[in-house]
Amino acid sequence: MARNTIAVSMSGLENLADFFHHLSSECFKCLRQRIAAIEQISHRIRELSIESNITKAVSDMYGLVPGEDRLFSNTILLRLADAFRRGDNHMRRCILKVFLGELRHLSKKGKMYNGILAKHRVPNYVELLRRVKVVFDTGDQQAKSLALRLFGCWADLAKDSAQIRYVILLSLQSSHVSEVMAALFAAGCFCLLAEDFSCIILEVSINLICSSGISAIVKRAAIRSLSMMQCTLSIISSTYKAGKRLVLSSMEDDFKAEMLLTLSKLASKSTILIAEQVDLLLSFLKHESTALLKARALKCLGILFSRYACHFPINTDVLGILHNVIEDSDLTLNFQCEALRILRQIFGVIPSSLSSISVPDLSKLVLNVEGAALSASGVKRSLAFHLLVDILCCLRRAMEEHSHASPEEKLPSVCSQFQDDPEAILLTYGENELPPSANRATTLIMDYLISLAKQVMSKTNQNMLFTVFDGDLKQEYNTSLSLILRLAEDYPSSLLVALDKIRCIIQTLGNVDDNVNTECIGTYSSISKKDSVVKKPNPDNSNFPCDSLCKELDAKKPNLVFAAGEYHGESRILVVSELMLTLCKFSNASLNKLNDFGQHYCYIYLVVKHLVECIKESAPRYYDTYEIFCLCMYSHLASNRCKVISEKEKDLRLAPCNLEAHEGVTKPRYFIPSAWAVQERRALGFAKKMIRERNYWTAYRVGKYSFSKGLWFAATFVFRKLIHAVKSSSFSCWLTSLMLLAGGESEIKLLLFPKIGIELISELQAEGICEKEINVTEIDMEYLSGTRVDICYCEGKLGKICNRIWSSEETLALTGPSDGLFYFQRWFICLRAEFLEIVVGIFGFLSSHSFAMEVLNKEVGNENIHFAATTENMKTLLLGLTNKSLRLNQLAKNYDLLATSFLDIDHQSFRSICRLAFNCSMLAFCTAFAMDFSISHADKNIMPCSFRDQVSYTPVVQDLFMRLGGAGSKITAQFEQFMSFLTDKIDLFRSRTQLNCANYLDRDYLLIFQFALQGLLCIRRDAKGVIDKGELQSLVNRGLQLMYDILQKLMELPFQLPRYYFRTRHCIGAELFIFGADSGNKDKIITPPGFQLSLNLCIQLKNMLARTSAQLAKLYCILAARVSSRLPLGKGEAENTWEFRPRKINEMVQLNAILLQYLKEDAGKANEINIVNGDEDLVTACVCFEPNERGPGFSIYLLNVSAFPEGSYQINWHSCCIDTNGSHWSLLPLNAGVSFSVKRL
Repeated sequence: MARNTIAVSMSGLENLADFFHHLSSECFKCLRQRIAAIEQISHRIRELSIESNITKAVSDMYGLVPGEDRLFSNTILLRLADAFRRGDNHMRRCILKVFLGELRHLSKKGKMYNGILAKHRVPNYVELLRRVKVVFDTGDQQAKSLALRLFGCWADLAKDSAQIRYVILLSLQSSHVSEVMAALFAAGCFCLLAEDFSCIILEVSINLICSSGISAIVKRAAIRSLSMMQCTLSIISSTYKAGKRLVLSSMEDDFKAEMLLTLSKLASKSTILIAEQVDLLLSFLKHESTALLKARALKCLGILFSRYACHFPINTDVLGILHNVIEDSDLTLNFQCEALRILRQIFGVIPSSLSSISVPDLSKLVLNVEGAALSASGVKRSLAFHLLVDILCCLRRAMEEHSHASPEEKLPSVCSQFQDDPEAILLTYGENELPPSANRATTLIMDYLISLAKQVMSKTNQNMLFTVFDGDLKQEYNTSLSLILRLAEDYPSSLLVALDKIRCIIQTLGNVDDNVNTECIGTYSSISKKDSVVKKPNPDNSNFPCDSLCKELDAKKPNLVFAAGEYHGESRILVVSELMLTLCKFSNASLNKLNDFGQHYCYIYLVVKHLVECIKESAPRYYDTYEIFCLCMYSHLASNRCKVISEKEKDLRLAPCNLEAHEGVTKPRYFIPSAWAVQERRALGFAKKMIRERNYWTAYRVGKYSFSKGLWFAATFVFRKLIHAVKSSSFSCWLTSLMLLAGGESEIKLLLFPKIGIELISELQAEGICEKEINVTEIDMEYLSGTRVDICYCEGKLGKICNRIWSSEETLALTGPSDGLFYFQRWFICLRAEFLEIVVGIFGFLSSHSFAMEVLNKEVGNENIHFAATTENMKTLLLGLTNKSLRLNQLAKNYDLLATSFLDIDHQSFRSICRLAFNCSMLAFCTAFAMDFSISHADKNIMPCSFRDQVSYTPVVQDLFMRLGGAGSKITAQFEQFMSFLTDKIDLFRSRTQLNCANYLDRDYLLIFQFALQGLLCIRRDAKGVIDKGELQSLVNRGLQLMYDILQKLMELPFQLPRYYFRTRHCIGAELFIFGADSGNKDKIITPPGFQLSLNLCIQLKNMLARTSAQLAKLYCILAARVSSRLPLGKGEAENTWEFRPRKINEMVQLNAILLQYLKEDAGKANEINIVNGDEDLVTACVCFEPNERGPGFSIYLLNVSAFPEGSYQINWHSCCIDTNGSHWSLLPLNAGVSFSVKRL
């Protein structure tokens, strides 16, 4: 069935008819009010123009008469044409401005233009042209010019009119400059669309340019009009050749400069001409051309490289000339800056631009740019910094592509030379080492920031006030530090250099702050030496600052408010405070990034330790800020790492695991019980201090930090205290939910580490602040770590904890209908609670089996009865674990859907959810194979073949394989041994939710996975020789013990909440509106038995705004109905609103899986693919939409319900989108599906 996909927008009105009536009446009102209001209609015209033609199906949805939209738009155009004919020149100029905006849209689309002024959308275009031509025939000279320009805006309507063409050609011979200029403008617009007219205008324009009796302004206009000869490639080529001949002739420099710009615009439309144009521009830069021509040639190079730098290799001539421009001190600063900008465009896109550059040339360029970075000019220095980072990052990306490419695809020049050229050592090292060039780049940027800090010191000594310099200084710091973070994406070790340099900046700024504070002491008593950064006084300081929490619930970062005063040192304190906090935030961001890369752990923590000590000594008044608190949490690890990390500790944590087989094991693991206890105590101490000082906002941030790091005792304390500090019920629900969740997780920690937990509870109840430094010795560590408890004996307590975590979700549900608010939080809590329930169930099966076997072994009786009972217990155990394994596998998919259902999610949160998905998938695999002895002869005698045939572990193995992209060759090789046991085919597709193995916590999960793999392989190897049931029982016991060990280790790892959990805006989603195409009653969808259901569909994105940088390319939707989902009698209508409910998650996962299968099979044939979903009861249909700029999309589809008996049924749906980067995102449904009825008409 043919599908018609279009897009329409309602502009906030109820339906399309209201929209057009409103627009038409507004136009009439504007015309009555004349000039004052006519400009307001411009954006309305633009809105109407981006809408496509409305089909009959769309018209039926909104109660429109077919063609009604075209009637209203033509009415609007006719009224504007009337106003142009009757009004004065001022009104005509205003009306022309309305259509000039639409001309930009026509210039971009060319022959593909389909806006409001497209000829096929304006049936009465002849009448429009007639009314404007009246103005040209009867008006004065200015009126003629305005009419000609309006003809240009209406090029698609007028391009085939012989009368209008004649008018334009006649005007080109006029003696009035304004009329000729207007005619050239109109002719250029026509040449965008009409090939035959372009040939005529090209000849006329060349004659005008070459004519000696024509004024300079007309010649320039004629040259500019050539740039619009773009209707076909042949016209572009002919125009370019004609223009190039003129440039190489004896034209004046002014005209040559204008022609160079025109030729560059033409060349940018044809990749064939780009190289030729570059050579032409370089010729003007090589020879002794005037400054005007050199400047214009540089500008034109920038135009070409900004659009097409990736379309051809950069040759040595380009680099050499730009290099000379930067070096030439005789050239002006503007020349040098323009050359730097062009180089940024070259190196800012793709590694392939390096394919024809030699190492010496590149090394020379890098050294030259480093010299430019020392310039006294701020613009040149900033461009040089950015260019230096661009070159280094481009080089690293090229090296990575070269290393992973096949022999025939390897980049030919620079990357190959790195293996042999001694100069290459200046640009690149090994994978983890920092090359000297990156080191120098980081040092240059940080030294510049140090010099800025010294300027602050100098101005303070001179007793000068800061005015505009304040904002510029902070902006310079932010820009420069952002460059360091960008460089760290490819060179993580550069952050270590930056962190070391920050100490010098902090020492300098600390001296500034001391001088200002000493100068002002006694003048402004509100600022003490201990704490000069304070909040504005709160009139009710005992209450929680609701404004701050409001901003937090809207996911906005509140601005810190610093001390205000009436003395002249106030602005200096403000600037120093801002810079100090900026440096601390950068330090925290750097540490998070280094943790993600997983390199140089010991050196990282030593650098942080020294940095914190520097802050404590040089700027103690900033020591109690949240940013310093985060640094201190890293600092304490620096003081304990050398004592705690040892081979003995490694063996103590994962004794059964062969650590030597793990790749990268020399990097220390992050989670250690003793280190976790110290972090809890430090967080508690700082939180208590903030609560006592009523600094509730900082306390709230400490609670967020504790959630993200798994410090659940500190989080429980913070949110329990903050609940009493708020008055709003919605805020109270939010904080109560946080407290319940933190309380449940802290109880799990208490079960795992009772002695540590009891000590932390004592800290919770203590009134004092935890100031005692904690130095954990090896003996202390053994004592604390030895207090672990086997959690398998806490099955009942874990069940109660699950109920508490469920109550956290129920608390958020009390906020009522939310339209997407708290969906992420409630979904995340549901998945956590379900995971704990499954773990409790696994413990239950393991414990019950062990108990049953103990009872049987004590009994003495008939061996046949004993054997039968043992067999039954093993069947029950295997069946129960298989069920839990499949549930865990489903839970992993739920986490995948959670990660991909929020388009504005940050990368760190995305990776955190992927880690939880891997945890579920890994546990599902271990649960499935821990009791799988199918290769044993004894097992075949006990378990019937029919039972084994019904159980397939292929989905479990498939799911885990998709997540092991970076797990390492040894782990992958061990895992592939299990894949060889399977008879079903394994899809080798890798998921983008696979584990990021650089992160410290990811590696801990991999260590446990390797421990599990080795244990499972050992059991399977021993199972081959097992014959009798006694030996089989021994294997069962080993499998049980392995499961206990795996679960114990997984539960001990820190459970951390993603940062996105605290972003509580309404989620981005979609609404689907479904209408029956064949039903006479638009309020009901009815089809006769045995027929397919014809549906009109409209999908609308919601809550998008500017919250995400993702640009959507395609929308897909799946409709589903079940024969078994017949609605009860008397309930023929479905719910109108969709609310989040835990029971709907699995349904979304199932529909999303079918939709993904559709995308894999064929993303372009929505109505031709029959998706096999494995559920005979389920009827599905997949639809593709192409939304326009306004969001909505429409489609027509047939849902095959011919097998449905009479009755009413629910249509469920789910949607997803593909962004311009090719990434798949699920879209949450924000409204419910509809119901339809099958009955005889």
